[in-house]
Amino acid sequence: MFFLKIFGVVLIVASSAYAGILKSGRLVKRYEKLSLVSDGVDELYNYIGQGEFELERAIKNAFCKCDFLRFQSGDILCDDDTLKNDKKMIEEFFKQLGHSSKKIECDRIDLFKFKLKSQLNEAQNDIAQKGRIYKTLGVCFGLIIGILLI
Repeated sequence: MFFLKIFGVVLIVASSAYAGILKSGRLVKRYEKLSLVSDGVDELYNYIGQGEFELERAIKNAFCKCDFLRFQSGDILCDDDTLKNDKKMIEEFFKQLGHSSKKIECDRIDLFKFKLKSQLNEAQNDIAQKGRIYKTLGVCFGLIIGILLI
């Protein structure tokens, strides 16, 4: 009977630690996806500055690595759970794109790159600060429940 309790406690600690690791992993995924958007914005700026493609094709070429962006009937939607806080900013950028001259579009892209860089710095700080906390909290929470059950 005692071994069954120990096995249950180990499972509780392992599952709560895994939950903490998953929560920490979501922070890393957010940073990676924002980095992909940032790379796409840089490519889009180059495409618009050079006038190499029409806007729709330039957007599709620039953001081809961003599988979480959905191109639907002229609109571009961000379809990802890890980018909940950034979704509105990304979708608003795409809605405003293509309604002005080349110079104004390049200025708008520069402004968006600045906002995106701020979000990337925030995501990187979250990984450094919150990532370790989530992992530690997962283990500690599992240990507390395990001790209470014994």
